[in-house]
Amino acid sequence: LEAGGAADGEGDDSDPCTGDSCDTDYGTCAHEYVDADGDGTYAAEVGGTACGGNDCDDARDDVFPGAGEESCVDDLDRNCDCATGPEILLEDATITSFGQMAPPRLVWTGSEYGVSYRSGASSASFVRIAEDGSILGSAVQVYDHFTETDLETALAWTGSRYAVAWAVGYIQLAFVDPAGGSMSSAATPWSGLDGTLEMAWTGSELGFAWYSGLATGDTGIYFGRTDAGGSAIGSEVTLLVFADPGGSARPRALLWTGSGFGLFHDIPGGLGFHGIGPAGAPVVEGDTIGVSVMSNNDVVAWTGSEYGVAYYGGGPLLLQRVSAAGAAIGGPVEAAPTSPL
Repeated sequence: LEAGGAADGEGDDSDPCTGDSCDTDYGTCAHEYVDADGDGTYAAEVGGTACGGNDCDDARDDVFPGAGEESCVDDLDRNCDCATGPEILLEDATITSFGQMAPPRLVWTGSEYGVSYRSGASSASFVRIAEDGSILGSAVQVYDHFTETDLETALAWTGSRYAVAWAVGYIQLAFVDPAGGSMSSAATPWSGLDGTLEMAWTGSELGFAWYSGLATGDTGIYFGRTDAGGSAIGSEVTLLVFADPGGSARPRALLWTGSGFGLFHDIPGGLGFHGIGPAGAPVVEGDTIGVSVMSNNDVVAWTGSEYGVAYYGGGPLLLQRVSAAGAAIGGPVEAAPTSPL
């Protein structure tokens, strides 16, 4: 045998799952399990022989148990769990059995989820959910005097507690502590509401956008701000008014960009945009986004430099990029061939 070289017949253990080497100075041989790609995990099989390792592809160093999540664009099982594509990490958890028309609201705190939802014909509740999908503690009822089943809640995480808002005559707030136990409440002076509102946290205060039907029969969207405790800052701001008693101008998403608010709302023929300064002054009115945008079917996200709007276009699910100023960037692209909604 040559020192450090491959073993001859005497040093070979005839096991394809090991690499054999011997040291003539000490008269010993080593039989190390095969890790051909050097990713630190041993091969599951070599040449058709099961080896007991857990690396399902020992020719690729980016494939091993614990590797990053799978890509959406190929069929490669990167983490050797016998599944390809994004993983379902948890199954559905039932929060309420109440059949509601109003969609729930969801926020992520950095360590857990918070969910506000309609828990009954006249009530709204809040519950915390762990990262693994298990429910933390008990649900907290925040309101129990709704008269309509489709009135929604709004939800925000302030960095220290949850803020749940709803509109029945005026905007009301419930603040729930991080443990989901104690609760305090506040009410704003803004009235004339019909139950549709959006809320965003800036890091120091809350911004609200809401829809209201006016005594004249017109409808409008308004904006207001409160401090972290729910006390109003200044007066409400009128963003737009529609002289159409049958029309709808409901807010759909209010986002804080770091320097101002972006509001997306219903308008005839699509989704409208208003840029709002940090003090609540309207800054810009943007393009009409999309056509045949159906109520409650649009979702908006802020990337740090632009918005993304996903909406139902009457057939496929579409994605439209929107600049910080509310201008459409290119045309909509098809995100899914048919709407899942």
